[in-house]
Amino acid sequence: MSKNSFAINYDSEIGEIIVNVSAFNQKTGIGTNLRALWDTGANCCVISETIAKKLKLPNIAEVQMKHANGIAIVKTHMLSLMLPNNILFKDIRAMSCKPIHSFDMIIGMNVIIKGDMSIVHNKAGIKFSFKYPPTRTK
Repeated sequence: MSKNSFAINYDSEIGEIIVNVSAFNQKTGIGTNLRALWDTGANCCVISETIAKKLKLPNIAEVQMKHANGIAIVKTHMLSLMLPNNILFKDIRAMSCKPIHSFDMIIGMNVIIKGDMSIVHNKAGIKFSFKYPPTRTK
C-alpha cells in the first residue's frame, strides 16, 4: 500500500464502512477527530451542527438537502479533511445537520471521486481501500 492510500480489513460481514478521520477549520486550524461513514449515495460530505460549531466553521451558504426523512434547508461550510495515512484534502464542502446516528460525518461523493475506492470480499473477510491520487487510465 502506498503512502497515499489506506486499507481496512474486516474479518466478518459489515453493514457500513466507518473510518476514523480528522476535520479542520482551514482558517483557524481548530480540528477534531471524527468517525466518518463512507456513503456513495451522498453527493456531498455532511457533518453534524455540533461539529460545525466545535470547529467554528463559518456558514458559506444555505442549500436544500434531500435525505431519507425528506428535504431540509441546511448550512454549508468549507473544511479540511485528513484521512488515514495523512491523506489531506482542503476546501471540502460539507453540509451541516442535526446529529448523525453513531458517526460524526458522512464522506460523500465530493471526496470519494478524488481517489480510487474499492471494497473487496474474499475468504479472509472484507477489505476497504482508498488510494489518492487515482490511477489514471487512457
